[in-house]
Amino acid sequence: MIQWHRFPISTPFIAACICILTLASCNWWQKPTWFSFVEHELAVKIDMQLEVSDTSDTPVIFELQKIDLESQQFAELIPDLSIVYAKAFTPFAVEFLKAHPDVITTVSDYRPFEPYFKKVGIANVNWSFVHEKIQEAEEKNFQTKELELPKNTIGWIITALDFETREKLGFLIFSVSTTDPYGNIHINAIGFTPVAQRRGLGKRIMSSLFRFLPDISRIYLRVLEANTAARKAYHSYGFRQYTPERMPEKRDDYDPYSLYLEYKTDQSNVLQKIAAIFEDLA
Repeated sequence: MIQWHRFPISTPFIAACICILTLASCNWWQKPTWFSFVEHELAVKIDMQLEVSDTSDTPVIFELQKIDLESQQFAELIPDLSIVYAKAFTPFAVEFLKAHPDVITTVSDYRPFEPYFKKVGIANVNWSFVHEKIQEAEEKNFQTKELELPKNTIGWIITALDFETREKLGFLIFSVSTTDPYGNIHINAIGFTPVAQRRGLGKRIMSSLFRFLPDISRIYLRVLEANTAARKAYHSYGFRQYTPERMPEKRDDYDPYSLYLEYKTDQSNVLQKIAAIFEDLA
């Protein structure tokens, strides 16, 4: 005859079992998505500042902010950032227009300037006037072009500040979407005012990504093919051209003039090495 023995089961034991079953149903042991990891990791680093010296040993600060158009604090930054954006991109926009005058009919950003060409012809264009008008347009359109991100995407901006005056010298905007593989980020825009250029700040601000987010494994960006200076710089950092497996969902008029570049941490450590020299500011 089989005898059954009953063992007393304590209330804590039952509670522990329920807890385990609950955690199991939530897949608690699984690695968090990259999107949620980045959001959590950078949430505690908002307003974090890093100090680094440029090529002439002038100290510069890099400060991290989340792009939040509903935040009053971030909204107060937009006017100054718009001016920096316009100063950074207008000179190249003018050169791009000179090299590709056909874009006044094919690229939406340049269509407003078509009247300045149509009346006098490309040989007689008043480029100083065009420069002024493009700078006004870039400043006005900064928010819609760079800060209004696609659905299921979050973004941050790293602002470069003069150590002494806190004047804004440039910025880098990067983002992550819910569909990005673990470790991937996208650089949406990077630019510096004319006085801050040729000081090595582009390489340094890209390197700062690895201080804010060490788990990065791949960085993607797009550059206009005509921007030879930027392409040369990115190549020196370790970026290489690649063909996307699928084109971005949000394609635009610049695609025929663009190249896609990527930085892989298993193939280059240029940016990681520079990140190691940054100093955290309390």
